[in-house]
Amino acid sequence: MAPPLPPNSIWKARAEGKLKFFAWLLVQAKILTADKLALRHWPCNPVCSLCDQEAETTVHLCIHCPFAKEVWVLVKNWVREHIVDIDEDVQTLQTWWEKSMHGRSATQQKTTATILMYSAWNIWKEHNRRTFEGTTRTPAQVLRLTKEEVGIFSRATGKLDLPS
Repeated sequence: MAPPLPPNSIWKARAEGKLKFFAWLLVQAKILTADKLALRHWPCNPVCSLCDQEAETTVHLCIHCPFAKEVWVLVKNWVREHIVDIDEDVQTLQTWWEKSMHGRSATQQKTTATILMYSAWNIWKEHNRRTFEGTTRTPAQVLRLTKEEVGIFSRATGKLDLPS
């Protein structure tokens, strides 16, 4: 079992409360992906709605899915130093989160956490759009939505300084 996640990297991030809550569930693999729904005997498609290739788990949906990987490449090109490369060996979201925070100052951790939260949130929202609305967006459109939300939060709070 992994050691407990230091909560400050999530709860002290510069993001809306709903994103902090989502990230808290995400890193503990508690969002309701198909594998979790199947355990509850809820009917669902067990295959990832983003790539239609593999079983839908939290790690697959947010890190290993080809669609998510495309989004993360675009995010990394946008914010450069705040995002680490996604390693195929990462088996849990907690490990991914901790690796992303490792060696960063408290200020850098807050900015990195914000980027991770908004990006993962928009990947999740794309999953939900495909699952419940039957609509799709490209990775570039998901990045645009992420940038818009981060921009709105930044203008409202004055707490972020990221490239546009």
